[in-house]
Amino acid sequence: INIIVLYTCTFYKSYPMFISFAGIDGSGKTTQIQLLEAYFQNQNTQVFVSKAYTTKEKELFGEYMQKIDQRSILFLFQACHVEQYLKAKDALEKHQVVIADRCDESYLAYHSTYGVLSKEEELRERINLLAFQGLKPDVCFLMDIDPHTAIHRTSQRGQDYFDKLSFTYHSDMVNAYRKLATEHGWVVLDSNKKPKDIHQEVIDYLRNNFK
Repeated sequence: INIIVLYTCTFYKSYPMFISFAGIDGSGKTTQIQLLEAYFQNQNTQVFVSKAYTTKEKELFGEYMQKIDQRSILFLFQACHVEQYLKAKDALEKHQVVIADRCDESYLAYHSTYGVLSKEEELRERINLLAFQGLKPDVCFLMDIDPHTAIHRTSQRGQDYFDKLSFTYHSDMVNAYRKLATEHGWVVLDSNKKPKDIHQEVIDYLRNNFK
């Protein structure tokens, strides 16, 4: 019996799972990522947190975006996503659990709503494929939130360029994420709940759907 239990635990720790959290700023992604990272570390599981860009880079992008064309913005962010893909792929090959602070979900949500690709679905998919090479999370958790609540949260912590965009923008992005969640079968989480309760829902889902 002990041998069987040991084998099961070893297999669990070596399974390269890819998990993503999506949603607008202020929806609680960072909190859930930190909680899940700590959970896996407590299970002696190697975990890698995947981000397309740091907070500092995001601030610089905000300044840059006020001066350049939409097409330049597109390729700027896709260049960051290519780096995210390469690092996530490397971690998965090392049998680490990868937790992404958004993967291609933000790209799909934005470019299906705004910009030069909003009416070009085929081209949008091809550019996405070029960046991520078809790598998809095993599960995506959408942190679903009312835009009013998200804006209030970001105003409390200090807003960056993206947080200060119009209410219409935030509302459009929430609707885009919800549409994508339905199309792609993402797991929708209610961000109005307490963080510890949301975290438990995440753990329960992973336990029920992955070994």
